Amino acid sequence: MADIIDLAQKRTAEIVQEAIDLVRRAARSDADGDADGEDPACRICGDTIDPRRMKLMPGAMTCVDCQRDIEQELKSKGYSNWT
Repeated sequence: MADIIDLAQKRTAEIVQEAIDLVRRAARSDADGDADGEDPACRICGDTIDPRRMKLMPGAMTCVDCQRDIEQELKSKGYSNWT
């Protein structure tokens, strides 16, 4: 019988896989081009993502400022793999 740690690890793996799938889908749609010709918008704040960022990080879903905030929050919660 699975204990609480096993269940937490399983759920964490599911969440990570969902995130990976989301990023892959976004990257594919960005590679296909934006149908309306508009620059991509940050999924958090709605601002336009800098074209230089999109060139360096195809499939980016957040602007630099929002991504920095996300990484700082993750780091503050103990996720050491974030810079």
